[in-house]
Amino acid sequence: MFLAILAAMSRRFVTRNLTVAPRGEVSTRDLTVSQGVGTRDLTVAPRGFTRNLTVAPRGLARLLIALLVSALMAAQSTADLTKVFDVYLAAVKAKDFASVMSVYRASVRKQVVEIYVTPKQQAEYMKSLAEMAPESFSEARVTANGSTTALLRFMGARPVPADVQKAQKLPPVAKMPMVVEFANEGGAWKMGPPAFGAEAPKPPADAKAPKDFKMGVRADYGEESVTQLGGPILRVEKQATGTVYVVRMSDQEIAAFVPAKLVLPGFVIGRAIQLQGAMHRKDPQKFWADAAKLFGQAAK
Repeated sequence: MFLAILAAMSRRFVTRNLTVAPRGEVSTRDLTVSQGVGTRDLTVAPRGFTRNLTVAPRGLARLLIALLVSALMAAQSTADLTKVFDVYLAAVKAKDFASVMSVYRASVRKQVVEIYVTPKQQAEYMKSLAEMAPESFSEARVTANGSTTALLRFMGARPVPADVQKAQKLPPVAKMPMVVEFANEGGAWKMGPPAFGAEAPKPPADAKAPKDFKMGVRADYGEESVTQLGGPILRVEKQATGTVYVVRMSDQEIAAFVPAKLVLPGFVIGRAIQLQGAMHRKDPQKFWADAAKLFGQAAK
């Protein structure tokens, strides 16, 4: 899975620097503020743009102190979050379902334990996580959203088998940008499943959500199975005859019903799926899948 995603997308992180000139002019050049892991970017003006801010000596001192405190706090946050992610990677490697659940956010943990109940189901879930997990990571950086949520971004890396290197013309080590969404719950940082890309797989704040998960029957949808649907899984609801996966599509969420015979163990929150089927005849936010697969894999 890691290599399939690599072949489909790539992105480089850009580091911006900060300069405070004697007159208080702020631009994006000479001074880099570093932290324990990677570099924390502090940008107060667009690239190549200089903003004149007349700063008195006392104001300049306060500004520099604020920047230093911010850098120290960012370093501490990065260390805290990477420690949690290290625990997650160790648990995935050990195939330890309980340990993975212990570092998950409450909302994610609730959905996972309701769906993956038996030891066999949990083993399949752990296998799907192992397919996505990097063997190492670097360039970690944190973007805080207030004091209770944060994003950990980094470059994940996995070695590429020699035959795959040759067939797909890939380097010995595959690297991909990844992101993990964290929340502070009861004073402890908890995480969601890692996702590929530099942004967390969630819709805009004003995204339209499905009104319900009453999916009906196949006859309620278009006759021809010609519509393609794909994206990261946001939420999951298991039903008697299949599973509903909420998938982000631009400015709205689509509730996609996948019959039980098409459901794969790897269909978990954070992973991207590709579906083929038909839209509901009356509700444009409901979809019925006739074929389903993980992004980059063959359809079931």
